[in-house]
Amino acid sequence: MGEKRYVVQLGRAMSLCFLAVALGIGYWSLLRAPRLVVRDDNPRLIEAERRIRRGDIYDRHGRPLARSEPAPNGAWQRVYPVPGIAPVVGYFTIDHGTGGIEKAYDAQIKGQRPRTPLEQFGAELLHLYPAGVGVTLTLDLDVQLAAYNALGDRTGAVVVLDTRNGDLLALVSKPTFDPNTLEADWPRLQSSPAKPMLNRATQGLYSPGLVFETITLAAAMEEGLAEPSTVFTDRLGVLLAVDPPVSCPSPPPKPNFTLVEAYTWPCSVVFAGLGLELGGERLADYAVRMGIGIPVELPIETLNGQMLERGVWSDLLAARTAIGEGEVLVTPLEMLLATATLVNDGARPVPRLVLQVGSERTTFSPPRPVLSADTARQVREAMVQAFDVGRTKAHLPETEVAGRAGSAESGQPGAPPHAWFIGFAPREHPRYAIVVIVEHGGDGWAVAAPVAIDTLSGQR
Repeated sequence: MGEKRYVVQLGRAMSLCFLAVALGIGYWSLLRAPRLVVRDDNPRLIEAERRIRRGDIYDRHGRPLARSEPAPNGAWQRVYPVPGIAPVVGYFTIDHGTGGIEKAYDAQIKGQRPRTPLEQFGAELLHLYPAGVGVTLTLDLDVQLAAYNALGDRTGAVVVLDTRNGDLLALVSKPTFDPNTLEADWPRLQSSPAKPMLNRATQGLYSPGLVFETITLAAAMEEGLAEPSTVFTDRLGVLLAVDPPVSCPSPPPKPNFTLVEAYTWPCSVVFAGLGLELGGERLADYAVRMGIGIPVELPIETLNGQMLERGVWSDLLAARTAIGEGEVLVTPLEMLLATATLVNDGARPVPRLVLQVGSERTTFSPPRPVLSADTARQVREAMVQAFDVGRTKAHLPETEVAGRAGSAESGQPGAPPHAWFIGFAPREHPRYAIVVIVEHGGDGWAVAAPVAIDTLSGQR
């Protein structure tokens, strides 16, 4: 009897073990299977990912910016012929995923589409892997490389836009990274204080400094506070109406000058006074109209500039913001939209970065009128005069470019200011808007303006 009882107990124990195994298999194969399949460390997924031929990425003229090349064992390797365009094109790696356009259009680039169970079974049985479609960007590789080379080894950004349709022709950010060696470089890139993976063109937040006076100029003219020929008197270069007073580092070149002459002078408290007349909220409204602090819908990551909210402005903040020293931060892309608004006769373009995905063309969004055409024209004329004065002082060559340069405090004690340039080309019937920032570059005319000239020298 004892042996029989032992056999029965053993059988029950084994049955319970088999039941536990069956339940475990059922749990992991049925209930948990969907989550297991999509885990990043699933070897089958990783191997399948290697065997997908991702679609190419092109510039507007069909030149490849990213392509897939055959690798051993039936795999494909991602290759980037123009590493300097990485802040836009992004990257694709097995270990670190995707970034930029590679991330935004990952599903299309790798040919991901819904499949029936029968299609999925057949693909796995025959080892068939999808092929993705190509993505064509608005970028012009010639303009991109011209801007990239003109910026040289300096830290900063260059952005160029075709104001007729909002197409972004160049988005340069330095320092950058090489997506071809991203796997090996990843630890260094993540810890680098230079932030090479930050796209300064769309995500860099900077004080605009004197180039913000261009927005103040447009607002004052649109509101009828002054005309280009309005004469102002400023003997000391100090605005005493606020505490502490707003002052310039040197006295004005002459006591009486027109509004346009004040704009050409690199530090005129005339614009601080105009900021007082406009008031901080009205000045901020015009900045927002022209593209500062509003969301920009692009497939790559962007940041919004910062302006004070209503109800917290003071006279001092309004005066200082009017000359780009107050409570305002901008991205180079936002300053590009503000400049493009002036070039486009007061209509703010909607920026576009992608022309086509596969065989589908993207839609064109019409510009939004925010200023009168007359105001935009008068501000452009002031920018032409400002450029001629600045070009002469900086000994720059004659060019079809026009615009305004300036410097802005970097916020780092003892560090040189940032160098800015905003402008357009050609002077007659302008088409292209450009913005350049060189971090800690100092003099905008000596450092940033030549970058713009070299970038646009071949554009007509």
